[in-house]
Amino acid sequence: MNTDTPPSASVVARALLGGLAVVLVVVGQFVLSLAPDLLGWGWVITGLGLALFLASRLRPPPHWLTNRLAARLTVQDLWVLPAVALNLLATGLSLAFQRYDQTNYLPVLQQPGAAI
Repeated sequence: MNTDTPPSASVVARALLGGLAVVLVVVGQFVLSLAPDLLGWGWVITGLGLALFLASRLRPPPHWLTNRLAARLTVQDLWVLPAVALNLLATGLSLAFQRYDQTNYLPVLQQPGAAI
């Protein structure tokens, strides 16, 4: 992509919707793993994320998003927004791990190729 020309508003809107869909799927998966009592909500959030992702790829973005929000964003904003979203997600998940008194160090401590 040429950095001299800004992306069109529809490209920015699709990127925003796709990013929101990914965040929803990740949140839904963590709800499924953290809170077995909220199993239904985990599936609902994951399903909404998947539906939003498919809709953002198969349909044109909504006009209100294209006209109002995406037209004002720059290329730098497209890099800053995911960073902010992932930081908020990491903070929220850290608090959720503490609230549900769960620690999961297995992905960090596991040796490559080692059996569990």
